[in-house]
Amino acid sequence: MKLKTIVLTLTSAVVLLSLHACVYNDAVTVFEEEYIFTSADIEGYEDWTVLGHSDRPDINQYRTIYINKAEEADRTDGLYPVGTIIVKEGRNHGDRSQIVALQVMAKRGGEFNPLGNHWEWAYTASGDVEALDNNRGDNEITLNGTTCISCHQGANDLVIKSYKE
Repeated sequence: MKLKTIVLTLTSAVVLLSLHACVYNDAVTVFEEEYIFTSADIEGYEDWTVLGHSDRPDINQYRTIYINKAEEADRTDGLYPVGTIIVKEGRNHGDRSQIVALQVMAKRGGEFNPLGNHWEWAYTASGDVEALDNNRGDNEITLNGTTCISCHQGANDLVIKSYKE
């Protein structure tokens, strides 16, 4: 009797794990190609399409959000293509002449960060584009004590559009 109970329990566990794997695999989009951005890809972002602006007096920043693919600027559903880069430029709230932060999302594709829709996150507390290479990665990247993805969760393909004017 005990052997039968053990066999049934193990069989049930295998079935449940198999079902979980099926659901997980269906929820994750796989991209064949992979794109890895460099600081050179961000240079000149000020000439990209502006997605919108965000006034954040709570963190003393006025932000401008740029996207490198103008044809994707009005996307409201679906996934952004591999190679999409979004830059959020923060300037001092009072004196907007100084860049005080750059935050970047880059759609990498491939096998990078499938649970984060293949986005790579990067930031620097300055306007130095090359400094982005020092703090970049997957969903564990944190800013002001919270992960980037925690604020973006729930937005279409993790891209927040509520700032759009």
